[in-house]
Amino acid sequence: MSSEESKKHKRLLVVDDEPELRDVLAEICKELTDFVTTASNGEDAWKLIQNGDVDAVLTDINMPKMSGLELLSKARQAGRELHLVKLTAYGDKDNVVQALRLGANDFIDKPFDYDKLLGSVEMALELGVALKDLEAKVEAI
Repeated sequence: MSSEESKKHKRLLVVDDEPELRDVLAEICKELTDFVTTASNGEDAWKLIQNGDVDAVLTDINMPKMSGLELLSKARQAGRELHLVKLTAYGDKDNVVQALRLGANDFIDKPFDYDKLLGSVEMALELGVALKDLEAKVEAI
């Protein structure tokens, strides 16, 4: 599968309550996938996760209605295996520890390093796709 074909099979959800930053993040991530969906808060993101095909999530932590940490916790409680990268301007130790305990793949402070962001999102997408492939193989048995 070519890199362009591989790119088309990865689905990313970008969640941030700041519209300009959300749009910039979505545009940056289009280097990795043609399927980038956005949400402005954790509540809207949860609806998309439940109804859609999402391989990975790039989410802010501090948002109205439902934080990124609450979103991750809700997904885990529902048995959803999501691969997340947390993005926050509030890079305090408690948020890092809580995000990692809940299963976040990475934690990136704002302002973010472009290459680190892309690397983290790419890894989360790869893990998400690999998990779906494995689940499909298990179901076929």
